[in-house]
Amino acid sequence: MRRFALIAAVVLASPALADSNTLHALATMMQGKFVIDDGDTRMTDRRVRIEAPDIGNVVFYLQLNQGPELALYRQRILLLEAVPGSDEVVQRAYSLIEPERFVDAEPSQFLGLSRDDIERILPDGCEQVWTRAGEEFQGYTDPARCTIISSRTGIPRRIEAVTSLTATTLSLVERGFDEDGRQLFGTKPGESFLPQRID
Repeated sequence: MRRFALIAAVVLASPALADSNTLHALATMMQGKFVIDDGDTRMTDRRVRIEAPDIGNVVFYLQLNQGPELALYRQRILLLEAVPGSDEVVQRAYSLIEPERFVDAEPSQFLGLSRDDIERILPDGCEQVWTRAGEEFQGYTDPARCTIISSRTGIPRRIEAVTSLTATTLSLVERGFDEDGRQLFGTKPGESFLPQRID
């Protein structure tokens, strides 16, 4: 009996299992639909876990609608992977090559989705890194590491994104800065979008 308890304690303490538990807990909490509808702002953020083994083990479809008519604003495929030996989870974002096929799609419509159906949209350094604090998760894209080139001006832009996730809310912050740290666009300092979970 004592030997079994010792084996169980070693297994539960293993880094690989800790990695898996953090990833599983984040994936469970991320699934859902989050909504703002306060008169001034209308937004829906829908995150659906899909089966896409050619892409990865934990994959989500993200659809963001916003504005008075809740017009389609963004579609993404998100790949989540545990960082070995830590409590961090890395999220990489991809665009769909044929996004119109997947508007308001259910999980069954993604069966067979492969890497040939998606493309990387952000360079290395722009991944969102998730960490856990109690029952809350926070994903962070560091502007010191994430630089994109504006397709309109050809000028480098540093990108910061913060996503906080609880059992009931999703807090979204996105900002762009120039090389001198001046904010060019995005969420004002101290403000965020706060859609509420509805399902």
